[in-house]
Amino acid sequence: MYQSFTMNFAENDEYITSVCYMPSENAICIDRTDSGFRYNIVSKRKVMVRSQGGIIRLRVVMDRFSAEIFVNDGEQVLSSCLYTPQEADGISFAAEGAVCVDVEKYNISI
Repeated sequence: MYQSFTMNFAENDEYITSVCYMPSENAICIDRTDSGFRYNIVSKRKVMVRSQGGIIRLRVVMDRFSAEIFVNDGEQVLSSCLYTPQEADGISFAAEGAVCVDVEKYNISI
């Protein structure tokens, strides 16, 4: 069993926002400490999620100024404003242990 899975987005050398799943705690945490807004706001939020043997389903919807994370088809939803410059457009994944990830990316244009 893996210890954690992290998805980083709105990322470059200066900025980053992270979503981390910890199966041992059945919890998801979003951390926007380094998303570009430094004033008195809540930077980290943690919610309990239903896990099925360490398996969860995440859907992340991002636009220019926000991110919404839907866990297990909307059983839990985390929504956050991002104050990150548009140039911070990197996305990366990390895990402690072996994980199986299926990623689909869609571009929405106006």
